[in-house]
Amino acid sequence: MLGIALGVIILITVLSVMNGFDKEIHQKVFDFTPHLSLIKKSSDITELTDEESELLQGVGTYAPNIEAQGLLLMHQALVPINVRGVWPIAEQKISKLATQMTQGDLTMLEPGGFRVIISDAFAIRYGVALGDKITILVPKARIGPMGMMPVFKWLQVVGTFEADGGFIGSEANVYLHFNDAHHILRSARVSDGYAVKLSDPYQAPLMRMKWQSTVLAERFMIVDWTMQYGTYLKAVKIEKTMMFLILLLLIAIATFNLITSLVMLVKEKQSDIAILRTMGARASAIMCIFFIQGWLIGLIGTGLGLLGGLWLANHVTEVVEYIQRVTHMELFISSVYLVDQLPSQVLWRDIVKICSAALLMSWFATIYPAWRASKIYPADILTYE
Repeated sequence: MLGIALGVIILITVLSVMNGFDKEIHQKVFDFTPHLSLIKKSSDITELTDEESELLQGVGTYAPNIEAQGLLLMHQALVPINVRGVWPIAEQKISKLATQMTQGDLTMLEPGGFRVIISDAFAIRYGVALGDKITILVPKARIGPMGMMPVFKWLQVVGTFEADGGFIGSEANVYLHFNDAHHILRSARVSDGYAVKLSDPYQAPLMRMKWQSTVLAERFMIVDWTMQYGTYLKAVKIEKTMMFLILLLLIAIATFNLITSLVMLVKEKQSDIAILRTMGARASAIMCIFFIQGWLIGLIGTGLGLLGGLWLANHVTEVVEYIQRVTHMELFISSVYLVDQLPSQVLWRDIVKICSAALLMSWFATIYPAWRASKIYPADILTYE
């Protein structure tokens, strides 16, 4: 019972922690990445048509944005960045940038001021403070006699935001006002268009497929967040599945011990089984006795594991914090693990899978011992009693 319970506890806790990490990663993606992006196919496109606006307003909120790759000159070092031009008020409706600000405010991005907001990781790493000037470089789209010449621009740092430690890539984002970004990037190869936020981000792939047959697809290239991060998130899902299968071996080991103990019990009780057979007990009745015993062991062990697993999964953060206090060790560093504490999310479909697997394996473990008990012949056993 304790072996099965321990396996169930470990499975529930580990899968709940992986669910918590998966949720945190998705949240980080949604904080800084549009659910859908409409990228203009031609620079001649200026505004949305009435039909296009109606389509966007029917699914969520949207705002114009501009994006390009560039370089940041930091103390003689060139750092690759993503330059993003946004409308401050509109950006608050489609991303969590405003709530992630650690210094300054998003509304400080004013047209013509050439002000910039960078990640706090960049600010700390390169010693940049509010009010400092930084240099941004973007390539020209046209190649002249001297080759591709970069565009230089001085920008004033007016704010910093909390990035994700480089895990999702928001650390490399720098934000300017849309007009300033358009002025700097007008000669560069840019992704100019609209960022769309849906009420349910997981509907983004379905919405993208739906919009492919509308007027939006004629003038815009439609991209959803799964096209950028889908491969990585699928890898996390596969890792969770493999972890489930590997840890399921713990329950398999416990059920193997159940087989061993039931076989030994049959050997020990073979005289009692023979006497029951001589009193008229059927072979099926003998099988039922051991079936019931093995199933009860599995049921009670699974029940204990379920209670223990739910408690540990819901209190794993407190348990880890206690271990950190006792050992004086920092187990989770946000710059490495994306989070500074162990997240946990219990999903009932995982609970059902784990408990069903434990009960099913326990039931199969009783088949051989019960069959062996039913094949005992009284004459062979009682001859020497």
